[in-house]
Amino acid sequence: MTHQSIKEQLGKVYQLLSQKKLKDSFDALIQIMYENNLMQFKDALDELQMTYKYLLQYTIESANDPERQRVYDKLFVDTYRLSGEMEQLLFDKYSSQLPYSQRTVFQQIDLQSGIESFTTISSQYELACESGNNIIPNDLKFKYQQRMRELFMVFWMTHFYTDDHILESKKLIKSDSLQDYELALLVSGVTLSLWRCFDPKKFEVLFEMTNASSDLVRQRAYVGILIAIYLYNDRLSFFASIQARFSILSEDKSFIKSLENIILQLIRSKESEKIAKRMNEEIIPEMAKITPHMRDKLNIMLKDNDTKEEDDEERNPNWKDLLDEVPGLTDKMKEISEMQMEGADVFLGTFSMLKTFPFFNDIHNWLVPFTTSFPEVYEETHDEDNKVFIEAISRSHFLCNSDKYSFLLSMQQLPGEQKRQMSTAIGAEFDGMKEIEKDETSLNKSKSSEYISNQYVQDLYRLFNLHPRKTEFYNIFKTRLDIHNKKNIAKLIEDEKVWYNIAGYYFQKNYFEEAAELFDGFLEKEATNAEILQKRGYCAQKIGDINSALKYYLKADLVDSNNIWTVKKIAYCYRSIGDAENALAYYKIAIGLQPKNFSLQLYAGHCYLSMKQYDEALNMYFKIELESNKPQKVWRPIAWTSFICHKLDQAQRYYIKILAEKPTPHDYINAGHAELVANNNVLALEHYKQAVRGLNNDFDRFLEIFEDDKSYLLAYNVDKDDLPIFLDSLRYSLEY
Repeated sequence: MTHQSIKEQLGKVYQLLSQKKLKDSFDALIQIMYENNLMQFKDALDELQMTYKYLLQYTIESANDPERQRVYDKLFVDTYRLSGEMEQLLFDKYSSQLPYSQRTVFQQIDLQSGIESFTTISSQYELACESGNNIIPNDLKFKYQQRMRELFMVFWMTHFYTDDHILESKKLIKSDSLQDYELALLVSGVTLSLWRCFDPKKFEVLFEMTNASSDLVRQRAYVGILIAIYLYNDRLSFFASIQARFSILSEDKSFIKSLENIILQLIRSKESEKIAKRMNEEIIPEMAKITPHMRDKLNIMLKDNDTKEEDDEERNPNWKDLLDEVPGLTDKMKEISEMQMEGADVFLGTFSMLKTFPFFNDIHNWLVPFTTSFPEVYEETHDEDNKVFIEAISRSHFLCNSDKYSFLLSMQQLPGEQKRQMSTAIGAEFDGMKEIEKDETSLNKSKSSEYISNQYVQDLYRLFNLHPRKTEFYNIFKTRLDIHNKKNIAKLIEDEKVWYNIAGYYFQKNYFEEAAELFDGFLEKEATNAEILQKRGYCAQKIGDINSALKYYLKADLVDSNNIWTVKKIAYCYRSIGDAENALAYYKIAIGLQPKNFSLQLYAGHCYLSMKQYDEALNMYFKIELESNKPQKVWRPIAWTSFICHKLDQAQRYYIKILAEKPTPHDYINAGHAELVANNNVLALEHYKQAVRGLNNDFDRFLEIFEDDKSYLLAYNVDKDDLPIFLDSLRYSLEY
């Protein structure tokens, strides 16, 4: 068996359980048991089936048993547990993926002895750091890193926790025997273990971690809990202990605020690949264009600084001039900066190539919080050239922990002088960021918590998408992450304002399907909210469901009549579905509200054209030509309308004007039609040649357009038998 086949077999069982098909679940488990010789589960399966049969019998006999629901729920709890045990046993036997390929190395480590061993070595290591010594003995560093790795692996690789895991977690929180960053790393071990293998006791451990005094620990626990609910939503209603903890947490306003921030960051994570691609394909290449000029400018500035110290106000214009040499680059940089301030992951592409250091061979190093106490960092802090740099990246909220380690490790590869220059430059840049962050945190007290959870989500994103064995993880970031659809999360977050903020963020980021699902929920409770109806309609429009969009826009118009935005959208929808008459009616309303909006008048003219009311269409077009400051916009519709209503002289005059501007292939085709029906065959042929060349010599495409227009030519009594001759003549002329 393969890892994937095991996952598929047990996945069917979990699906059946989510559908409450208990008998089918038993049948599937029995089949898996016999096929894989897992007879050690037979007694447990038989007992579950027997209990269920008794329950069914009592139910059919209408026995009034107040314990029936509890027994029914426990059947699901026990079946989920049994299914998980069978799954993990098969993974242990057949899977070569992480963590199963390494599990035999660590499963012999006892939890209590592992904790005791790590806390002991952690105390020794902390004392060594506090002593002020520049260098930590190598054997102490090695033992510290080894014990940390072992304990992380024990938490991650254990399939099912015991009461000891909960008890030891409580002790760790109360005793302060570990540093915050060490405890936060263990939270990540529990989290990865829970996401890999469901276990209510792992939930309990994470619940305990939310009681930690450290916000770093709490935020990581919140992320773990939120995504675990997303992954296991279908089964959680059967676990009363978990539901009870949900009730307690739902009353904690800081917890709810943190969940909102985490959900928004998970939505932002959907943008990470797009941003990385844009950075690599747009921003960085554009920056490269100014590199030679930048080098010259820097040389000049260095010479100037030998004799005169310049302040920021004197230097900034120089930098701006350089950026302005590349059109649009300043705007792009500003946009990236705004995304960065919002919390978007703008550094994924930059640091994705810096994950090949041996440091990242150990999976826990992808998730360890950045701290100056960590062995890879501590000794660097005693180097005066690095001190400012390390302090800067340590305090930065814009870099996730994984990228901070990447940054530091890459700096260590530089020669001494280059490293000093880079450290000074980066330190200065981060000082500016530090002031921005200070202002933000002073205005928003929850901003610090938001930074922590944002960085952690980005760390997780890198682990799942950049790790050399990333294909062996269940990548939560590849799922839809429609957290709003999970009823257990809805139980936690009952504040409508939170969900409205989330809906607004989906809407802002163009995730219209997700936004629509949330707006639907709001409309069930508030069916006459014009703004929500407008937004719901816009979501439908962007998804491509024009009929639904029209329905919502019409409802919004009933609530808030003559709203210009709504009226224009209704007109657009009617025109999109081919209902020119109703579209025209709403364009007239819109024109009444905005009489100088020539775009609306143009669309109204198009509606007249669709309804074959050619004189009205031309009157509208001529009005725009006369009154607007861009009369060229209506030359094409005037020319075409004139042509199809047999005002040939007028059509020819306008096509002459159009071809004198910036004609398109369609302009040449239409002008050719006008000359063809006027018997100016030589000129018509020349226009058609220009059209074919404008279509990249795609003669088949030209023929498609010509065929669509044939009825208009025949309406002028052009002999249809002459058209093939004319087209062959065009073919021959194109060969010269």
